[in-house]
Amino acid sequence: MAEFTPADPSASPVLYLRFDATSEPEAWRSASFDDSAWNNAAPIDSIWGPLAASEIPPRMEAIFRPLEESAVTLSSGQAQAVRFDRVLSAYLGFKLRGAAGAVLFIQPNELDRPGFNRMSAVVLRDGVTFYELPFMDSLSTVNLTVTNTAAPVEIEDIRACFVSYPVTYRGSFESSDPELNRIWQASRWATQMCMQTRHLDSPDHQEPISDFGDYLIEAAENDYAFGERWLARQDLRKFAGILKNSGYLNFHTSYSLLWLQ
Repeated sequence: MAEFTPADPSASPVLYLRFDATSEPEAWRSASFDDSAWNNAAPIDSIWGPLAASEIPPRMEAIFRPLEESAVTLSSGQAQAVRFDRVLSAYLGFKLRGAAGAVLFIQPNELDRPGFNRMSAVVLRDGVTFYELPFMDSLSTVNLTVTNTAAPVEIEDIRACFVSYPVTYRGSFESSDPELNRIWQASRWATQMCMQTRHLDSPDHQEPISDFGDYLIEAAENDYAFGERWLARQDLRKFAGILKNSGYLNFHTSYSLLWLQ
C-alpha cells in the first residue's frame, strides 16, 4: 500500500494499492524458472476456523473491450479516460510497454469523472508489463495517468474481465413504453452485477454479508429475472451462521425476521 495526497488541500490522503513490477523476478511463472532459493510452502492454521463447503458454481466470466481503440500512448503527466459501453463488475487488466520505473495510476469509476475509490498504481519493468488488478471493481470509465518517466508509456491493451454468478435470462418484461423496457433491462443488469459469491448491496460498496433486508429484496429480484435460488440458499446458510455466532443479536436482527413472513 502507498499514500497519495490529492491536489485539493481540504481532501484527506488516500491509501492505494501499488504494484512494483521491477521487484518481481523475471519469468517466475515459466516452468523453467529456478525457484530453488525460495522457501518451501508450509500449511498455516485458518484464521476463520472450520469452513463449510460452497454449494454454488464458479462465477461466469466475459471479456469486455473499451468503446474506442484501447491502444494509448501517454507521456509523463498526461491523462486519458477509457470508457466501456456499460457499468461492469470486473477485474481490469493491462498490457503496458515502457521504461523501468514509469508509473501508471489507475482510477476506475462508475461515473465519468476522476476519483480515488480503489485507486491503484503499477510501476513498470523495462519492456512489457502485464498487470491485472487483484480486486473486482464497479466501473464504466477508467482514468489513467502516467508519471515518473522521460519516455512515453504505451498502453497496448486494456480489458475488463466481467464476473457474476452464472445466470440465464429466464424472466421477461415487455411494454409499449420503451422507457419501461429500458428500465427493466438496466435493473436486470444491475441485479446480475450484484450476484457474486453472495448478493452484494452494490458491486462498488461490496458490503460484507450482514444486511439481511437488502439481500431479501435482491433474492426476490433474482428469482423474477433469473430464477437462481441457490445463491439465496447459500446466503441464508451464512445468515444463520452469523446469527448463531452473535447470540441471535445483530445490528439488523429485525431484518432477518422478514424472511419468515
